[in-house]
Amino acid sequence: MDGDNIYDLFNPIDEFILDIEDSYPSIRPLLAHYTNLTTAEEILKRNEIWLSNPLFMNDYEEVRFGVNNGLNLARQNENLKQALSTNENLNIFSNFLDDHYHQYDNSDDEKDVFNTYIFCLSEHEDKNSDGLLSMWRGYGDTGRGVALVFDTSKIKPIHNSPLILGKVSYGSQEDRIKKLTELISSFADILKSNNLLSRNDLFYSAWALFERIKIFALFTKHNGFHEEQEWRLVYRPELDHANQFKTMKSYFNGPNGIEPKLKLQFDLLNKMLPEPLEFEEIIHRIIIGPSSASVLSERSTKLMLEMIGKQNLVPKVSSSSTPFRSK
Repeated sequence: MDGDNIYDLFNPIDEFILDIEDSYPSIRPLLAHYTNLTTAEEILKRNEIWLSNPLFMNDYEEVRFGVNNGLNLARQNENLKQALSTNENLNIFSNFLDDHYHQYDNSDDEKDVFNTYIFCLSEHEDKNSDGLLSMWRGYGDTGRGVALVFDTSKIKPIHNSPLILGKVSYGSQEDRIKKLTELISSFADILKSNNLLSRNDLFYSAWALFERIKIFALFTKHNGFHEEQEWRLVYRPELDHANQFKTMKSYFNGPNGIEPKLKLQFDLLNKMLPEPLEFEEIIHRIIIGPSSASVLSERSTKLMLEMIGKQNLVPKVSSSSTPFRSK
């Protein structure tokens, strides 16, 4: 079997990563992206969605926690040891797993962590015209930024896309370790039932397990963050077989210096959508942060939209009434 066929054999363990019935496209909620005014202007002006690299994110340690613990649990898992049947197979599999990890974490390969990108959003209720205070504090420029609210019901799923939109699950360290253990044990059952013990099988099986551990790490966080109600749009370079998104890799020179970005150009993405639509159609609302909220700032934001040719978004602008002012 080739690598893709072996990878697909393990699709049943995906239930430990994302709840299919509680993620896109089964549900299509409103999702808010909190950001500063400069970034929001560029996104709206250029019809782009800016995905960030996890190495530059505040919670990258959460991702590293998932990956490192997943690999350690795989090495210790008794079900996996039994499925591999011999110490030789165990050593070969473990070495392949380590190789995939080092390629992801340390190499200059096109599929490493430097080429993985994430767009963070927060689930948003339609009647909420203020946004979430914790999100303003943490991500909305201390209340001076804006929240761009996207309507995912407008977007049809793209078959075989390297983009995954899913809901983040929260748990204690113990909860996440338990779930990783269950994932690895289920992986071992599939490995054993399909007798995947040739060197080629072990290489691609190790890859299939590592990819699942990586996605698990990207879509899980400590339950201390649960009030963020986070969703993530994740670009997985290993699934971009046609390099459709490679030309969208860019950078942003901001207050923290130069950071890599995947600037998802909606005009190019539109060509992949089953039903094309305008970028403005997926913008449900633009909320001005509570620290900047005023009649003057609202009028100025509407002027900015008119100046960049986004007149259709003007009626969607409102100001947060949350009584919060940054120091």
